[in-house]
Amino acid sequence: MIDITEWRQDDLVAIRSFIEQLQEHERSLVPMLKPGCEISVDYLQKLLSKIEACNGLMLVARTAKPSSPVGFICAWMTHDDDDLLKEEARAHAYISDIFVEPDYRQNGIASQLLKEVELLMIKRGAKQIRLCSKSANRQALQCYDRNGYSAYETILTKQIGQS
Repeated sequence: MIDITEWRQDDLVAIRSFIEQLQEHERSLVPMLKPGCEISVDYLQKLLSKIEACNGLMLVARTAKPSSPVGFICAWMTHDDDDLLKEEARAHAYISDIFVEPDYRQNGIASQLLKEVELLMIKRGAKQIRLCSKSANRQALQCYDRNGYSAYETILTKQIGQS
């Protein structure tokens, strides 16, 4: 049984660990990323500032007994600067991060987190929600696909100027 609740102050150590693990996983796919231990403190502070300033939220998935954090999701309201979009399509919710501990994956926890954040962001006025994933993170992309997310924009990269 998994409970999903708003984050609490005593969750911050676990959330910082989740950030580090997420960064290390993505770094295994994209080696140019910084190590998780280098970014976790500042990144967590950035997330807390964003949810405070942008009508956001951070949810924690925890085991029922004993109560222990096993994942989290963070989202906030934002506005797309793309002048080519209709004005009503610019405002949207943005999921910045989602993570579930490896031992708890494939149990629907990520789907529960996504559904809960979607419901809460609708209450904040969102009519659309976006998230971003590294293209090499196939497991995450499959999860998002199963939950009704589809590609909106693709950013391509190429290393140049290296000898």
